[in-house]
Amino acid sequence: MKQRAWILLFVAAALLLIPLWWIFLYPRDPNSEFRNLIAEYHRQTIPEDAKLVGTSEINRETYLIQAHWDIECAWAWPAYREWAKKKLQAKNLDLKGESEREFSYIRVDHADVLRLRIKSLDDGPPLRLRIILEGRPW
Repeated sequence: MKQRAWILLFVAAALLLIPLWWIFLYPRDPNSEFRNLIAEYHRQTIPEDAKLVGTSEINRETYLIQAHWDIECAWAWPAYREWAKKKLQAKNLDLKGESEREFSYIRVDHADVLRLRIKSLDDGPPLRLRIILEGRPW
């Protein structure tokens, strides 16, 4: 009887420890969902003939997650702005601000706020742009 109790105790302990081993061996990337958003917005903000000239690491703070990428293209700023606006409006983003050199979109999803800013860094050609993606989870 004692031997059976020890075996059951060993099996129960093993079943409790297996999930912990799994977590330590295969840690979850806390930025994986944001990486997917970055890839999605790359497709919406980088024209086919443009080139990606710089990216940042994902910066995570308590209530902010942020990344940016820089692109270079042969387009004029007004043409790029109109192209990007059409692409982004199709993604259910709301235009929230626009100036001569920058515009931004916001999407609220289950109390999370996603903001995408596109800034012209120079007049070109080639036109250099910085795209900043920010998420504010609540």
